[in-house]
Amino acid sequence: MTGRRLEAGTTLDEETGAALAAEAQAMNVAKGDRLIVDLSATETMDTRGGAWLLEIADYVRDRRGEFAWEGQRGPVAEQLA
Repeated sequence: MTGRRLEAGTTLDEETGAALAAEAQAMNVAKGDRLIVDLSATETMDTRGGAWLLEIADYVRDRRGEFAWEGQRGPVAEQLA
């Protein structure tokens, strides 16, 4: 299994979420790969940013990979809970 990481910026919204999703797709996740989105720097996230996280998760799982996020805190952690 190959572990891959993406680091989200301080804001996760429509624009930055789309960019993050493009980065995820450029990684060409394959069966058995694990993709982790690191949210430790993310201070704010709107609903569209959260929707992009779900899009990334669906992309990875459709390719039979594993998806996770980590490092969320404060309001971002509350939204994801």
